[in-house]
Amino acid sequence: MNGRAFTLIELLVVVAIIAILAAIALPNFIEAQTRAKVTRARADIRTVVTGIEAYRVDWNAYPTYHYSDVPDPFNDFHIGGVVPAFGVPDLDWDGRNPITTPVAYLTSMPADPFAAQRHGEPAEIREFLYVNWPYAIQHITYGPFELAYRAYGPYRLHSRAPDLDGPDSGVPYDPTNGTVSDGDITYGPNTGFDRFIPFPTAS
Repeated sequence: MNGRAFTLIELLVVVAIIAILAAIALPNFIEAQTRAKVTRARADIRTVVTGIEAYRVDWNAYPTYHYSDVPDPFNDFHIGGVVPAFGVPDLDWDGRNPITTPVAYLTSMPADPFAAQRHGEPAEIREFLYVNWPYAIQHITYGPFELAYRAYGPYRLHSRAPDLDGPDSGVPYDPTNGTVSDGDITYGPNTGFDRFIPFPTAS
């Protein structure tokens, strides 16, 4: 029984076709993953907002927050915990977690889908970023905080978005800028989602 084997040229053509199809499909797969994470981040931020607003109804104030000193105190601020702020002795940002304890406004703090890769660090590092502007103004006299308070309302929540960094200043995350766009997925009571108000820079 005679069989016909594939020639080297035919095998190379098949490999080339598979490579082309993979090159087309892989970016679409990555984009689909990113879109799914963006959708989840927005849904989880809405859940956190529900807890924050329920807390305000009970206490007539929004939850405080703290800066985490792991790994970067200027890029990670969260609801919950008490840590030194900016390395200033005797100055604590008292953000003991009022959202989940002692009253469970949320059973647990959801993780930012874009920070899930940060293993080996405290769990809070994987949470959404949160700042309470009136509370920040009480601690530090800084003009941009007043601007942010007027623009966003009493607080702002961030997801780090696909660039995995945050909080970013400037424009919010926009999927039309590509899979790994600068900017965060943000929420403020006055602005809703993704209206990032940049802080003014010193001239």
